[in-house]
Amino acid sequence: MEEIDRLRGDFELEHALAGLTKLTESIPRVQDKLRILEAALSQVATGDVSEGDVPEVSYGYIPLDLAEFFEAIFDLEKALSTDPDYKDNDIRHRRVDFVEAGCGSARNLYLLGVTDRFEFGKLHGFDLSEPLIEHGRNVFGLGDTIFTGDCNTFDFSPYDVIYFYRPFSDSDAQRAFENKLVDQLKPGAYIIGCGHLSFDEDRRLISKCEQNRLFKKLR
Repeated sequence: MEEIDRLRGDFELEHALAGLTKLTESIPRVQDKLRILEAALSQVATGDVSEGDVPEVSYGYIPLDLAEFFEAIFDLEKALSTDPDYKDNDIRHRRVDFVEAGCGSARNLYLLGVTDRFEFGKLHGFDLSEPLIEHGRNVFGLGDTIFTGDCNTFDFSPYDVIYFYRPFSDSDAQRAFENKLVDQLKPGAYIIGCGHLSFDEDRRLISKCEQNRLFKKLR
């Protein structure tokens, strides 16, 4: 009997290892598909549209690598699904309102909206570039969910999740924006701050992922 149990255990281990090997072998293909999708979407999302005048302290629109963007979103989902502040009796967590600061033509928002994998309520985005916003409305059909706006004057307080990929090239301007953003956030709100400069030093926040890009505002 012990021999049968041992053999069964060996078979299950071999089966699990085979599955893991197959998954590992598929990862490069998945990454290749993501790169192709990203290239195609980047063409659609920007076209030949000029951004217009970009302030000296700001970056022009630079899209985050799609694989990295979705890794950040999966980190967010994991944090929300174990957070008692976002508990829901029927779904992984209650639906959250999300805004992207510096969304360009809103490629990211479009991708989040066309899948039912994530639990979002409102999906909003803004950018300084009116031409990019108009292009995004025409290409992705997002209407008034994207709009022109300025990180320095926008009111972030209604949102549960704020995402940005460092909007300012000037370090002082970036730090000032980050401080204002945390000031405005309601307790319990999350920030996905790719390229942030100060969140890991801010005692008002707690880090929620190993990559040091996801933070929750404390009460």
